[in-house]
Amino acid sequence: MSVSGSFTAVISLRTPEEVQELVGAVTRVVESSVTLFDMLKQNNQSFKPLLSDIITMARLSATFEEICLSEDGKERTRQIVAQMNSSKTELGRVFLGLQGRYPIPDEQRVIVKEVQNVLAQMALLTDEMEEDQIDRVKEGCKYGVQAIVLLKNSDSDYRIDQKINQATNAFDQIIAILENRLNVINIQSDAHANINAALENIRINYPYALSTTKQYVTNFQPNDHQQQEYYLTQLAQNINIVMQNIDDTRQHPKHSFNYGEINKRLDEMQKAVINKSPSLAAQNAKYLVDEINGLQAKADNEEDEMTKQMLEESCNKLKQMTANLIAATKTAIANENDVSNANLVDALKDVKQEVAQVAVIEAPEPNVASSASLRSALLKAAADMANNMDSMVNELDF
Repeated sequence: MSVSGSFTAVISLRTPEEVQELVGAVTRVVESSVTLFDMLKQNNQSFKPLLSDIITMARLSATFEEICLSEDGKERTRQIVAQMNSSKTELGRVFLGLQGRYPIPDEQRVIVKEVQNVLAQMALLTDEMEEDQIDRVKEGCKYGVQAIVLLKNSDSDYRIDQKINQATNAFDQIIAILENRLNVINIQSDAHANINAALENIRINYPYALSTTKQYVTNFQPNDHQQQEYYLTQLAQNINIVMQNIDDTRQHPKHSFNYGEINKRLDEMQKAVINKSPSLAAQNAKYLVDEINGLQAKADNEEDEMTKQMLEESCNKLKQMTANLIAATKTAIANENDVSNANLVDALKDVKQEVAQVAVIEAPEPNVASSASLRSALLKAAADMANNMDSMVNELDF
C-alpha cells in the first residue's frame, strides 16, 4: 500500500488497518522525537506515548517478513526488527528507571542513541518495502509475458476460456500494481510519464488481445490472426517499457553517501564475524572507508562554509568510529566471547547512528513524489535529535 498524507511512503503490510496503525505510530515518533526532552521537563510521564508507539512500530514491522517476496529481503527485515526490539528494550529500561526524575546526561545520550536507531531502522524498512513493491511489479510483468506467450501459442479452442481467465488475472494484477506504484512517483518525472503511458496502453489493449485470440482460435481467419498479433505485440512492448523504467522509480533521496548500502555492509561485517571470514569483513570495511573518502572529497569541494564544516566533522567522527569498528571486528573474529561480540555490536551501532545523522537530505530526486517522504523525515528526525542533544548535553555538562 502506498501512503499519501503528511508523508509519502511505500508501506506494505497484511491489511490497510495495519498500514494506518504503523503510519500513525511512525508519524508521532517523528514529530515527538526532537521535542522529547522539552516534554520530559514539563511532564515526567511524557515518554509513555513515545515508547508505546515504538513498541507498535517493532510489532508491525515484524509482520512484513511474511509478505516480503525475496529471501534476502526477509533476512534484512529480521535484522531490522531485531535492532528495533533491542532499542525498544533499552528505552524501556532507561525510561522506567527514571522513576519520575529528569534523565541525567548519560541517560539522555542512551535515549537519543536508541530513538535514533529506531528511526534509522524504520527508514531502512521503508527501503525494503519499496524494493518489495518494485519486485512485485517485475513479478507481475513476468506473469504478463507468460500470459502473452500462452495466448500466442493457442492453436485451438481447447481450454481457451481458462487461458483467457489466466491472462485476465495477470493483466489485472499488472494494472493494480502499477497504479499503486504511480502513487508514490513524482508526476513530473520521465519514469512516471513512461510507466503511466504504458499502463494506459495495457489497460486499453489487453481486452482486445483476449477477444481477438478467442475469435482466431474459433474461426482461424487470417485477419483475426493479424489482429491478435497486433494487440499481443502492443502488450509485450508496453510491458517492456515498464521493465525499462521501473528501477528508475525508487524514492531514495540524494544523500551525502549511500546510506542504505552502508547499513547493509555493516550488517555483512557482523555476518563475517559469525562466519569467521576475515576476507568478507575486510571487503565490507573497504567499502565503508571508500564511502567516507568520497564524503571527504565532497567536503573538500563544498562551497557553503557551514555545510563544509558539518561534512568535515562527520568525516572525522566516522573515520575514528570506523577504526574502532575494524579493531572490534578483528578482535571478535580472533576471540569468540560475549565481551568481544558486545563490543562489536556497540561499534556497529555507533557507526549506524552517525551515518543516520549525517545522511542529510540535500534535494529530492526527480522520481520522488514529495519532498515530505517518510524516509526523508525519519532520517532528518534522527539527525535533528542528535544535533539538539549535543547542545543540551553541553549545557548540562558545563
